Amino acid sequence: MISLRGAVPGGAREVARQSRGRGRGGSTASRPTNRYIAGSASPRKTPMRSKAPPQDGVTKQILGLLRKNARTSYKEIAAKVGKPESTIRDRIKKLENAGIIRGYTAILDRNALGLSCSAFVVAAVENDRVPEVTRALLEMPNVLQVHHTSGAKRIVFLVAAKDFEDLQGFLGNGLAKLRLKDEEVIVILKSFREYAAPLEF
Repeated sequence: MISLRGAVPGGAREVARQSRGRGRGGSTASRPTNRYIAGSASPRKTPMRSKAPPQDGVTKQILGLLRKNARTSYKEIAAKVGKPESTIRDRIKKLENAGIIRGYTAILDRNALGLSCSAFVVAAVENDRVPEVTRALLEMPNVLQVHHTSGAKRIVFLVAAKDFEDLQGFLGNGLAKLRLKDEEVIVILKSFREYAAPLEF
């Protein structure tokens, strides 16, 4: 049985996109190499991760600036942090090598792309089937997030659709083969925050 009810968060699709390296002199945005979609496949793993740099004020400022705008140049960050550009470049490289910075993100407006209906789906699934169900969900288009949670309902995922009818079609057809149990669908009415939230660490 599927139940529907209104809820809160939702909004633009986030595509974590890594492109080609930062330009010199601070005029070109940072664009690392590989590319992945947030919430689906994991980014390419670094063979050997180096030791993370200190989580001091410099690191916190750099991460805060990049979370607000991943295209901020070394030169701009150096000016705002009050450190030489070479120091900023070295610190960011260490953050990348340590796996703290996993990628650089482009945030897309789902509404502008015609995907104006989003919902969280909470469902029960046998614990031994969680990996199988997770893999299947990650391969489905417009499934933006997938989480394995505690409690009776082990799977939570976020899906985007064109409209309510499209969402119902996905729930009726796309999910049938997964054999989920006791699904609850929480339709998003309005979003207040999705990305670039401040982190305390």
